[in-house]
Amino acid sequence: MKPTQLLDARRNIRKEIVAFTSIVMIGMLAAVAYLGIAYTAATLKKDAVSFFNAHALWDAEIASTMLMTDEDLAAIRAVPGISEAEPVWQVDTRLRVGDINTAVSIMSLPESISLPVLLEGRLPETGKECAVEKKLSDECSLAVGQTIRLDCDRIMDVDPLLENEFVITGVFYTPDHLSYMVSVTPYVFVPKDCFNREGLDGAFMKTRIRVGGAAENRYSDEYWETINPVTAALDTLGNERAPERVEQIRRAFEEGIHDGETKIENAKEELRQVRLKIEDGRRELEKAAEQLGIAKDLIDSAEPLLIEGQEKLFAADGKLEDFRKLLDTIGELLERGKEWILSHVTESDWPSETGITYEEFKEKLNSLSEQELLDWLYKEGGYYSFRDKLRAAEKEYEARRNDWYYSGEEYLDGVTRFEKGLKQLEEGERELAEGEEKLRKAEQELLEAKESLKKIGDCRWVVLNNNGNAGFIYGAANSDKLSSLSMSFSSIFLIVGALVIYATISRMVEQQRKLIGVNKAMGLFNREIFAKYLLFACSAVLLGVGLGILLAWLPMQRAVLSSYEAHLNYGEGTRCFLPFETGLVAGGAVAISLIAVYLGCSQMLRQTALALMQGTKSGLSRQKSHRASATKSLYYRLILRNMMTDRNRVTVTIVSIAGGCVLMMVGFTLRYGISGVPGRQFGGIQTYDAEIFFNSDEDADAAAEIEYILNENGLPNILLRKEDSVFEVDGSLSPLTMIIAEKGSLKGYFALNDINSGEALEQPASGALVPRRFWEYYGIDAGGEVSVYDSGMNLCACKVAGVFENYYGQLFFLTPQAYEEAFGSAPECNCFFVRTNGMSLSELQKKLDGIEGLQRVNNAAADRTVFEQFTSSLNFVVYLMLFIAGMMACFIVANFTMTFIQRKTGELTIMRINGFSSGECIRYVAVDLLVTTILGTVFGLAIGGVMGARILGVTETPYIQMIREPRIESFLYSALITFGFSLITNSFALRRIRKLKLTDIS
Repeated sequence: MKPTQLLDARRNIRKEIVAFTSIVMIGMLAAVAYLGIAYTAATLKKDAVSFFNAHALWDAEIASTMLMTDEDLAAIRAVPGISEAEPVWQVDTRLRVGDINTAVSIMSLPESISLPVLLEGRLPETGKECAVEKKLSDECSLAVGQTIRLDCDRIMDVDPLLENEFVITGVFYTPDHLSYMVSVTPYVFVPKDCFNREGLDGAFMKTRIRVGGAAENRYSDEYWETINPVTAALDTLGNERAPERVEQIRRAFEEGIHDGETKIENAKEELRQVRLKIEDGRRELEKAAEQLGIAKDLIDSAEPLLIEGQEKLFAADGKLEDFRKLLDTIGELLERGKEWILSHVTESDWPSETGITYEEFKEKLNSLSEQELLDWLYKEGGYYSFRDKLRAAEKEYEARRNDWYYSGEEYLDGVTRFEKGLKQLEEGERELAEGEEKLRKAEQELLEAKESLKKIGDCRWVVLNNNGNAGFIYGAANSDKLSSLSMSFSSIFLIVGALVIYATISRMVEQQRKLIGVNKAMGLFNREIFAKYLLFACSAVLLGVGLGILLAWLPMQRAVLSSYEAHLNYGEGTRCFLPFETGLVAGGAVAISLIAVYLGCSQMLRQTALALMQGTKSGLSRQKSHRASATKSLYYRLILRNMMTDRNRVTVTIVSIAGGCVLMMVGFTLRYGISGVPGRQFGGIQTYDAEIFFNSDEDADAAAEIEYILNENGLPNILLRKEDSVFEVDGSLSPLTMIIAEKGSLKGYFALNDINSGEALEQPASGALVPRRFWEYYGIDAGGEVSVYDSGMNLCACKVAGVFENYYGQLFFLTPQAYEEAFGSAPECNCFFVRTNGMSLSELQKKLDGIEGLQRVNNAAADRTVFEQFTSSLNFVVYLMLFIAGMMACFIVANFTMTFIQRKTGELTIMRINGFSSGECIRYVAVDLLVTTILGTVFGLAIGGVMGARILGVTETPYIQMIREPRIESFLYSALITFGFSLITNSFALRRIRKLKLTDIS
């Protein structure tokens, strides 16, 4: 380009600085709106991928409905493309500590796949240690060093854990869970030795797999091109090995049944032997009892005689002793001498008890010696007779005592024999009871084994890729939604920017037509003249895009990321720059400028130099030059004719204003569509306040006890079953919550309203009621079937019976009859829906404490908080877009108002010369501006309402539906902001009319 042309281009920029600045700002805002969100969307995916790869997230995961074996693991490792395969022991259980009772998933500590990110403490090393996930630690206020209890159900009649109490040694993040906003069961890691591997026969629950050679970007087509053949091979392998596993389990059950039958026969034989032993013991006991009875009779008969002889012996012995004492007294007398006796002892002093008279004693005293006298006294006094009787009594007593003693010995022997027999009988009866219990258990085990054998269904391998990971889907969904918003908003920016450039160039060319004619007459080519205007537009656009790129990469991206990083486990993200998209934006901006400039000046450039230099006559110059001709009717006709003759400018202005209004309308539609969901869902549809879960296996009376307390406190409630499951569509698994309640019982707790009529739906006896968003997303109409997994991961067909209005959650509502029809077993209630009538949940929890089967009390509105946190980042982006839309509307109005007044400056100056007042001149312009603003706003509101609804649909997920009905606030605020910017901008621009000078005619 020649220096003179560059000088002319710079002069154009200085002269049209308002238009140039507007194009710069619109280009900047368009680039910020698109690239800022595009950069952030790419950053979210890039950071998620980095997080997954840094900690070796599995590429595929296999779960078997009948556990997996080492043979399965060896077969998996032999599949081409698999670099690592790691067995996983995992059980869903309940964590209990203090008042806390919550669901967790206890898992063996990973060795090389899906490695945890340790945040605090250390990983567990012994069978009494565990580590908990950060989400669980925060929600339950768990700390390192604290002891927790984990209670889980038996698997294949085996306790899967060797221990139940664990000490927390660490807190971690896991790459399985990208964000705590994703509704997943938190992990508790323990060493694999904590699992009862011997009791499980070495079987494990899952296998996690890493595929060799897969692209690092897990969201790329290249990655899936590597993964899909491997998962397809695993599906094929599963179809081959699953029947073998069924046969293996069947053989194990049959062997167990055979062993059970053998045990029963052995137990029966043992019982027979024990019964014989008992009979022998009874007979021995009877003999011992008989012997004991005879001995007792002998003792009983001998004992009185023994007592009588003893009494006689005692009496004779006493008399003999008395006589001896008497004789001793006489002996003492004899020692004093005969003379002394004769002189001192009188007849009255003589003891008559001897049977000898005093006279006889005196006679013998004189005739016998002392010794002879004593002998005579012993003999005649009866001492010897008493002594002989005493000896005879002693012999008789000894004989009787011997008889009693031998009877006692026989009795004692009988007692010993009896006690021994009794002990043997008791032992036999105890052995009999134990044997009968053993037999009962063996018969029960046999019965259960036979029942289990009958119930053995098909084994199934569930092969998941990363699309089966909720965190992986969450990362992609956030990014994709941002990208969709970016494209939706940027398309409007694109249209508006092109129109602004077109209108600006068209006006410039119209104003400079004589100059263009002169340039042509001087020999300049059309391309050289075209280049001048193209330089004007491109320089403005590229400058704006350059500023937009800078703002998008630094503050815009950082601001949007900050709204996401709070609930992403990897924390603060790293900014991302997209060279291709950035170059595309810059190239697109140049292309749009080229097209707009071409459309704006091509018609003018086709004219000859002479035609261009002749110019055009002003519409006002043909009017009479006196004030009287400007009647009111003519005044307004002139305004109308002015707009009709300048249709191009009016049309572009209306469309541009409509574009700004559309942006704001879309923003407000998104704002109210998102923020209105919690009130609609948790205030109008879901009207219960709390969920109380219990386990009847722990306490058969739990339901009755809870219901009694609720009724006693006047809290309305219903008993039902709430079950988390998954369903399969096109090979992908998605979460599902089934609510099974009696027909009509949900009234007052959950509104099931028809999506067309709005009337309440009756729960059908067959099939399930599904939410609108499920029906729309998956296209399964009433009468169609959904493949749902039961608790045993068996695939069942559940019919769709109707569609109800719902905004949050993938909920299926069934009656017990419909559930039994679909899944083949009657549902067991596990939950109460409760309206608390103002009672706090903590108070309700205290009233329920002590019920053994109580599991947890949930705040039914907790999902509201989750939803609000989930959409907070999206709302932040919407607010940013609203701000950008408002800024664009401001610059659009400013550009068109200033350029319009600048274009009308000459005409307005002539009007002032012809006697029009400043107010009339202002009104002459203001009416034009007002009409274009009104028309632009009306069109903007109409188009924005439709586009807002469409863009709102982009933000919906299979389990979240937005408020789709237009809100009057969206229309009102969009119109007010558009008019507000127009009023403020026009008030400043119209001041120039009061300062017009004669020199402005040129």
